[in-house]
Amino acid sequence: MVIGFLSVAQAQEPAAETKEPVAEKELSGHEILEKSMKGLKRNMRTLGRNLTKAESKTMCLESIRLMQGFVLAAFPHCPEPFDSVGKKDPAKWEFGFRRRMVNLAGLLLDLEESLGADDAQGVEVVWNKIRNFKKEGHQVYEEEED
Repeated sequence: MVIGFLSVAQAQEPAAETKEPVAEKELSGHEILEKSMKGLKRNMRTLGRNLTKAESKTMCLESIRLMQGFVLAAFPHCPEPFDSVGKKDPAKWEFGFRRRMVNLAGLLLDLEESLGADDAQGVEVVWNKIRNFKKEGHQVYEEEED
């Protein structure tokens, strides 16, 4: 099932305005990754402000689904290795990135499930996992700017 699910990533890519998927041929891999990360960031902010509001449930579910699309779009577009570890073993670097994207997709599904079931405690637990997961991923895959 995961293999079929991930194949969607190759057919869909985020739009330039990071709102909805578009055809892959319209953007380079770097642009797809950049737009995907911007879409994830924007929707993380939306969720952070609204997850605890019952009246925002529909909007939050939509943001979660959009984030799932951005994760799948980013999956095949690993950032270039920039540190000695990544440069030493680029295949391992890329595998780690793809593993993180699959894990994030799973966490987003867990969040969708908890929110859909009105499980406030579950939403809080999964949301905190996603926030920590983001921080950990950025420590590895986001190059610090001087």
